[in-house]
Amino acid sequence: MKKYLPLTLCVLVLAGCNAGTMIRDQYDPKTGERNRTVYSMYYDDGNWIIPHHLGMSVVVDHEKTVIPVVRGIQTSMGALGPSDAYANGKVTVYIWNLDRDAHRVKIVRITSPGAVLEPKEKTFVGVEDERTGGEIGYIQISNYGTQIPLKVDYEINGKPAMMQLTLSRRTAEELEKFFGPNGIPPYPWYHDEEKKD
Repeated sequence: MKKYLPLTLCVLVLAGCNAGTMIRDQYDPKTGERNRTVYSMYYDDGNWIIPHHLGMSVVVDHEKTVIPVVRGIQTSMGALGPSDAYANGKVTVYIWNLDRDAHRVKIVRITSPGAVLEPKEKTFVGVEDERTGGEIGYIQISNYGTQIPLKVDYEINGKPAMMQLTLSRRTAEELEKFFGPNGIPPYPWYHDEEKKD
């Protein structure tokens, strides 16, 4: 029996690695067709801080450790609790600088429904034609959600400002379209035809 224990543990760990994804099936009774959408573990959105010069994007990684075999047993026994509706979301902020000047962006607060994240000393300096940023912390998110509304309070070169974003949970197709080898991210600075001053 002992010789099978390492193999069993390995299978359970590997099974839990895909816990961040979500599959949603929809059935159309009129046509009889079924549509399947596979959602990834990544949410993201971005917008200008200074139009045509400086942008900010926020990415949230869905981190829910669920082992499908164990979850199946819990479900069949009716043992799922309220905590199963929630997951941890790792928040990362990126600053995209298209300007010749460096800009200092300090993240003061990130607010989502039911969660407030107030990082300490999270300041990023945007350097020309580079992306800078890093992990900010964690917020609680829905385990089965497809969007996260966020409010980001920040300071740009010492002046307070605020940005509202709606992060979308990317499907497998969107990941390939936006972030694959030939992908073009959906952020406005990738589609900006107005030249910088």
